Amino acid sequence: MAVSFTKIPGKSTAVKGLVFGFILWILLNVLFGIPNIGTYCLTYYLFGISGGIIAALVFGYLIGTLFGKWNFSPIKQEEELQTFP
Repeated sequence: MAVSFTKIPGKSTAVKGLVFGFILWILLNVLFGIPNIGTYCLTYYLFGISGGIIAALVFGYLIGTLFGKWNFSPIKQEEELQTFP
């Protein structure tokens, strides 16, 4: 998330985290779950998608909030060290 933080739409870090979680949900649950329809059934796939979106959005919200709280920026630290007498 740190690499793509400036490219994700949204003003707050929580919204950016939700967008990140939604993208993960589409990639991991929706796209990679399609081959499992033949092995299992459509009901299992739909339950997996519905449970997966809740987990992905909670994960995205938490990672966005924590990233905003504990954002590590080496540039800011270098500036602080240079201004320190």
